[in-house]
This record gives sequence, C-alpha cells and structure tokens, in this order.
Amino acid sequence: MRLLLVIFVLIANMLQAQTLLLSGEILNVKSGEPLVGAIVYWEGTNDAVITDLSGAFNIIKDTVVNILVIDYTGFTTRKFEITNESQIIVNLEEDNNNSIDVVKIKIEKPSTSINMHTTIKVEELSQKELGKAACCNLSESFETNPTVDVSFTDAITGTKQIQLLGLAGPYSLISTGNIPTITGNSALTGLEFIPGQWLESIQLVKGTGSVVNGYNSIAGQINTEYKSLNNEEKIFLNVYGNSAAKVELNAITNFKVTKAVNSGLFVQADAGSIAMDNNNDEFMDNQVGEKIVLMNIWESQSDSSNWTFKGSVKFDYLDKESGQMPNIPSRYLFSNKQQKAEAWTKLGYVFNSPGRSTGLQLHTFSDKKDFAFGNSTLSAVEQKFYANWIYADIISNSNHTIKTGFNYVYNSIHNSFNALNYGWDENTIGAFAEYTFKPSNKFSLVTGGRIDYSTVWNLILTPRAHVRWEISENNVVRFSGGLGTKNPNPFLENLGVFASSRNIILDANLQQEKAWNYGLNYTKKFKMKEKPYSVSFDFYRTDFLNKLITNLDNNSHEVNFYNIKNASYANSFMSQFKAEPTKYLNTTVAYRYYDVQTKFNGTNFQKNPLTPSHRAFINADVKLHKKWNWDLTVNWNGKSRLPSLNEHPNNLQVGALSDAYWLANSQLKFKPNKKWEFYIGAENLFNYQQPNAIIDSSNPFSENFDASLVWGPVFGRKVYGGLKLKI
Repeated sequence: MRLLLVIFVLIANMLQAQTLLLSGEILNVKSGEPLVGAIVYWEGTNDAVITDLSGAFNIIKDTVVNILVIDYTGFTTRKFEITNESQIIVNLEEDNNNSIDVVKIKIEKPSTSINMHTTIKVEELSQKELGKAACCNLSESFETNPTVDVSFTDAITGTKQIQLLGLAGPYSLISTGNIPTITGNSALTGLEFIPGQWLESIQLVKGTGSVVNGYNSIAGQINTEYKSLNNEEKIFLNVYGNSAAKVELNAITNFKVTKAVNSGLFVQADAGSIAMDNNNDEFMDNQVGEKIVLMNIWESQSDSSNWTFKGSVKFDYLDKESGQMPNIPSRYLFSNKQQKAEAWTKLGYVFNSPGRSTGLQLHTFSDKKDFAFGNSTLSAVEQKFYANWIYADIISNSNHTIKTGFNYVYNSIHNSFNALNYGWDENTIGAFAEYTFKPSNKFSLVTGGRIDYSTVWNLILTPRAHVRWEISENNVVRFSGGLGTKNPNPFLENLGVFASSRNIILDANLQQEKAWNYGLNYTKKFKMKEKPYSVSFDFYRTDFLNKLITNLDNNSHEVNFYNIKNASYANSFMSQFKAEPTKYLNTTVAYRYYDVQTKFNGTNFQKNPLTPSHRAFINADVKLHKKWNWDLTVNWNGKSRLPSLNEHPNNLQVGALSDAYWLANSQLKFKPNKKWEFYIGAENLFNYQQPNAIIDSSNPFSENFDASLVWGPVFGRKVYGGLKLKI
C-alpha cells in the first residue's frame, strides 16, 4: 500500500522537463556592460556562484528551492522565482539613491538559445521567437527557425507538416511537458491543435534523446511548454486576421483558487467563411469552417510542501472543408471533421535529500477523425492511456546521477480508407535506466537504455548514449548515438496521398520501423566588442534497419506501402551563425544539406522525392525604435526529385526535378506600452507559387488527378494583422 501511494504522487516534470543547470548574464541596464563579481545563489542555501568577466554565471538548479537571489554592491539585493527557465538575462538598474523603489530587475530570454552546459544539445525557442510567427499552430511556430522545415502535405487539405533531419515529422517525438502527446493518429494533424500563442517555450533535440520519454523517436524530440500560471500576466488576448478570410482568437486567463493552487483557461477559435481561388485552378485556396480548442490547467505547489501537482483537460473540435469552388457543379469536396478529448497530470514528491525526487505522468485521450476526399472516405479512431513513473537520485556524489522507472501504454488504433482497414490494439510495458557521469564542467556522459514488450510488436530494445566535451569556455563538442523505433501508421501519417486518385496498396504485414542515429555537433559562443556571437555545425546520420516505404514511383496511379530492410539512409548537415552586432539588430544565417535516399526499386538508391538537398535561411530581427520592431525571414529551397508520372498522358507529365525558389515572410510590430501590441505582416512576400500544384485539376474524379506532389508554396502572398493584449 505504501508503495502504491509513493507511485501515485510522483512528478516527472522536475526530472526531465527542466534543465539541471541555470545559466545567465547580469548586465547594467543603462550601459549594457556586464556586472562582474555579482553573487548569485539560491535562497536559504550555500550554493552560490560569482559572475565572470562577461557577467555570466552557471548555477546548478536546486531541487527544492526555486528562489534565485542576486547580490551586487550598489544594487539592492533582489529575489525572483525561477520556473522552467534554463537561460536568462538579468538587467539591473543602478541604485544611486540607495532606494529599493528605483531598483528594477528585468529577466529576458533570448529568441533562441543553446545551453552550453547540458550533455544533450537542446535548442530552446522562447516566447520572443514564437512571436515572430504570424500565427497560429505548432507547425507555423517553426517558420522563423532554421532547424525545422515546414511544408504543405498537399494542395487541397491545407495540412502543414514538419521535417527534422530531412525526415518527416512523425519520426520525431513531440511532447507537452515531456509527456508524448502528438502520437499515433495525431502525429501529423495534431500540430493544428497546439497554438503557438499558448506556449512559453519549445525545446528541440536532434537525433536520439533521452530514453526516459520512450522509444518512439528517430529524428529527434520536440517538447512544448505551456505558459506558466505563476506569471504576472493574468489575461492574454491575441486577435488575428488575414487576406485569406481567416479570423482567429487566442485567449488565456489565469487566476488563483487558493494560495497554493492556480488555474488557467486557454481558448483558441478560428473561422473562415469566404471561399477564394486566386490562382484560378478552380480549387479553393483556403479552408472554410471552424475550429475550437479549449484547455483548463490546474497546478499546485507550496513552498512549505514537497508535493507538486499539475494537470489539464483539453478538447479539440474542427469542422472545415475545401476542394473545388462552391459554384462548380458536382464539385470535388474535401471535408475534415475532428474531435478529441484528452487529459494529463503530473504528480510528484521531492525528497529532502539533495537530487532525489520521484514522479508519475499520466495521459489519456479519445480521438476521432473523419475525412472525405471526393468520393472516398478516410476514418480514424484512437484511444490511448499512458503512465510513466520516474525516480531520480544521486549516486555517491553529484558526479553520478541516475534516472530509472517503468511505463505502461494502452493504444487502440482503427483506421479505414473506403474498404481498406488498418489498426491494432496494443498493451506495452517498459523499464528504463539512464546514468549521468559528470566528473567536471569540462566533460559529461549520459548513457541509458530501455526495454519494452508490446503485445503487437514484441520485444523492443533501445540503447542510447551522449557525450559532451568542453574544449574551452563556450567551446563545446557533443556526440550522440542510439537506436530509435516508430510504430507504422501509413494512413494518417501520409494524409497528402489521399488527395489524389492513386490506388492505395497496403502490405498485409507491416512492421515497426527501426533506425540507428549518430550525431556530432560543435557550438562556439564568443564576443566581439562585448556583443554576442555564436557559430554551430552539426552532422547526423540515420541508418534504417527497417523502414516503411511510401512508394510513389512504381506506378503513377498507385501508392504502395511496404517495409524494406537496410535500404534507406539520411545524412543531414547544418551550419548556423548568429550575431547581435548592435542592440538594435539580431541576425541568424544557416545552411542545410540533406542526402536522403532509399532503394525504392529494390536495387538502386534514389533520392527521396519532394526533399530538396540544399536549403538556406536568413533571419533579421531589427529594433527600429523602443516601440517598433521589424522581422524578416528569407528561405531558399533548392531543387528536389519528383516522382515519375509515366502512366499519365504527356500533357500531364512533370519534370524530373522541381524548381528552386525563394520564400520570404516579414512582420512589423508596434508596442506602445506593456499591455498592447499591434502587428502587421505578410507571408510569401515574393508571391511565388508552385505551378500546376494540382495535376488534372479540371478533372478531379479522373484517374490522373493528383494534388499530393507539393514541393513549394501552394498559395500566394498572404497579408495579415492583429493585436495582443496582456494584463
């Protein structure tokens, strides 16, 4: 009974969701100069550090105390709460009159940051970065970031997909508060129901991540954190509208129930009512209908208690349609109806012993989706229950730490396309252990593994390792390697192919996908004239032992789903340079190279279709005035291989390669005070559109109709505007 009680009161949030190290800089707000020798410590402890010549500090997060104290001569001692932050900038105003009232402390998080002290490389996108995106869901939140690629799945449904390391989004584990939430049937469409405006931050991990979060990841892990209920912002409102007749509302309100209990209500609603066809292909450029997302979060944490609790209930509803314009007789109609109810909770206890804590994550949902593509229907139903127990502790001393635990998953997926059915009912139990060795600040090692048994997929082994070496201060090399696995789900992970007349051919015995992933990255931060710069390079190799193929090349009137062994790989290289030469300009320049190939014909490697080998990225964030800010993002996408359409008539053929193209987005913000913010912007500034994105668009019920071969922008320039209110 005692064991059951302990298991039921755990929290994983503080074991894996939070970085063990807090880093930051302390600066003079007037001069921008670093404050050297400032004392930084956790309240009531002897754990203190002193800022260096650049005003920087690194301090290990206390597992019990979250009140950080900054003490510096000539400045009033200040205290403030640290929640999910891993990196902060503190600007102090000098106290010339020795008055507490004139001393202000401002905490700023960079738009994007890479923590130099964690063994696993984590890139964090803050609210500042998320605010650059026009709107409004998780996929759109990456449009100003070079790490994740964003594109449309097809030219009809309006569904956006992401890619990491040149691999489709479902190859990455997507979590909320480090609970895997965007999985199964939601791996693609679930991005629609996580509003970027709700998020405090996003953490990106390329390649293999921690084994604590599960085995179902190959390309990386993307973790989202909702806005804290403890901040001073009690009401948030964002109203958005664009030239495609879309109107969206995001609203958040936080309130205290008791001294130790907070609650927050999150609302998103969008609607589009006017059908538009600006490219004159007789198909709508937008979706018409409505979407509503509701979420209620509760959390409890008391300074006098070692217990913590956080939980949420969430409801998603969507009813939209597109396809041919309404005035066309016997039109081809795409309809999209989705309903999902889910709940998650984290319960936990932090022991008085340093570094020791234990937690339990619970997540459950019921999800129903119905799609119509002309005369064809696609239905998907999924129920899931997830439980994950974690225990963390120090072995001997803080140089040796461990995380271990158990998990249980029930997953039921039943999908059908016309008369073709696919799905399973699965029970999985698993155990994991992860050991961290950190003999000094210069070197650290994380190694671990997990063993899972599935009633459908049998025994699953997942070994992983990560190494960090600090060559010199702010000069870090990291290595990662491990095995990842993904459950096959051909229908919902390839939604775009159903926007065509291709016959679906499904192998009767689909197997789990498995791949080894190896990564090497180098990051260096430096200063020139006291201004921050950074450069990073990374290379990742993915070798598939077993891969589920979506073959569009065998026959242009078919799509074939089947497994192949040891016949697919992906190489990914990325270089990135970040500079802040003045306090008015922040720039990022990046280049990515992808070599993703598969033996589609069984004998020779071919480049994966619709995946360009070369990409370039530029972002400039310009502070025009203390109240005005301008942001510009430019992407260049190289040519990609196109599937063969040999069975089509000559007038419906496509070339072997796509075009290269430029894509630019821009946004202008005006913030007259702390409460109000107004913004206008444009997506696809150059108004580039993929020619003939829909093949045989005038005959959508013919055998040659295909809207799935999308390699570029489907829609033209889009202008938008909106306002934000924070109280």
